[in-house]
This record gives sequence, C-alpha cells and structure tokens, in this order.
Amino acid sequence: MSSHSHRLTEREKISVIIDLDNGLTQEEIGLKYNCSHSTVSRLKKKYEETNSVQNIKPPGRKREYSLQDELDIKNIFLNNYCPTLKAVKTKYNETYHKSLSVTTIRRIMIDAGLVYSSRNKRKKQLLDASKADTTKRRQVKHRTRRTTKRYQN
Repeated sequence: MSSHSHRLTEREKISVIIDLDNGLTQEEIGLKYNCSHSTVSRLKKKYEETNSVQNIKPPGRKREYSLQDELDIKNIFLNNYCPTLKAVKTKYNETYHKSLSVTTIRRIMIDAGLVYSSRNKRKKQLLDASKADTTKRRQVKHRTRRTTKRYQN
C-alpha cells in the first residue's frame, strides 16, 4: 500500500470523473491517482450534488498582508534593533509606506515562531542581608505589640 498524501489538482479531479464514467472502479482510480478510494467516492458524490469539482472558497476575511509583507516584517525584526511591536510597525510603515496594525504584526511574529512577550516580566529584587534583617525585626515587633495588648486587658 502506498501512502495517500497526494492532493488532487483540478485537472486530476476532472480525470477522475471521466474515469468513473468510463467504468473504472474507485479502487483502481485511487491507485492510478495515488489517493484513497474514499477520496474518489467523496469527489463522485460532490460532482453529483454540485455538478462541479472545484473547492469551496474558505470563509472569513481576506488577509490584509501578502507573503512579501510577512517576509519584510520578519526581516525588520531580525536585522534591526526593534524592541517593541510598535517600533517594528513604525519602521515598516516608514520603509514600505504601508500601514499594518500592531495586532497584525503580532500575528505574523507568532506564525513565524518568533517569541514575543507583550509584558516585561519583573524580576524580584534581591534584598541585602541588612535590609532583610530590618524587615524581619519589624514583623516580629509588630506581632509582639498585638499579643501584649491582648493579654493586658
């Protein structure tokens, strides 16, 4: 058995329909075009219902940037020092005279696998030994005052 990872082109889909009309079985057509017999069956059903073999257009909004824009943004981010997405946006808009939003640039960066953290994670400051002692002393003093007041009454 061969692997069936081949996606049929429009021309191959039309040829599949012609072969079905000529009397070939779905298994034979699957072997001929390197696809499964269930793919042939689905294509036959689709052709009978819609009288077409073309794919349906994907729903949703169209992309507002091209692949070239995507490459340009990656190039700006990797080759120039732009610490924020806003800086990448201004550099891109100045260089290419196109306007893309920060959200679009963030989406491009995430799709490219470039890690970007929108928040600066703060590191805890290490306390000096002298400062740590004074804070502990304050806490102890505060506790002792409370307990002595309680027992005095």
